Amino acid sequence: MKIRSGFVSNSSSSSFCILGIKLQSDRHIINIAKHIRDNNLMDFDWKSYEDIPNKLTETKSLLEEADNKFNEYINSYEYSEEVFDSLECIELSCKTDALRELYRRLENRYKNFAKDVVNAYIGSIDIENYGDVYIGKSISKMEPDQTMGEFRKEVAARLKFVEPEKLEILFGEVNR
Repeated sequence: MKIRSGFVSNSSSSSFCILGIKLQSDRHIINIAKHIRDNNLMDFDWKSYEDIPNKLTETKSLLEEADNKFNEYINSYEYSEEVFDSLECIELSCKTDALRELYRRLENRYKNFAKDVVNAYIGSIDIENYGDVYIGKSISKMEPDQTMGEFRKEVAARLKFVEPEKLEILFGEVNR
């Protein structure tokens, strides 16, 4: 257990305390964004991001193909340093790495877009990503004369897709 007293000037951690929900993965926030889009719950410019899922699928397919070619090439030779120094091996390796990076960037762009959509839809709610995704409103934003029940209803009204009884007080410390 950590005990702090006074100001910590060089802390490598950050604490949070929200009333909200913890999502199991970024996939959940993407699914919430799809729900918002599919049910026309918000007017949003979807066009620039509509093709990202197709690009992700296509890139993943190309990456698997390149990985397989690279592995076939390596496995077709007995182990030797010359194999790894060959131009063909280097080209296959570079192609695989480039496709992996492209996939990662597309995936991040899609996740960030989903977070923007959900944030715009629910408004004044925090979306924190510390390995897990937390969506909620900071307890520090609760009005002084507001009861926890009123605060819970306010947050539930913003999170339109979550029942009030499913909201939890979530807190933790995140090392940065």
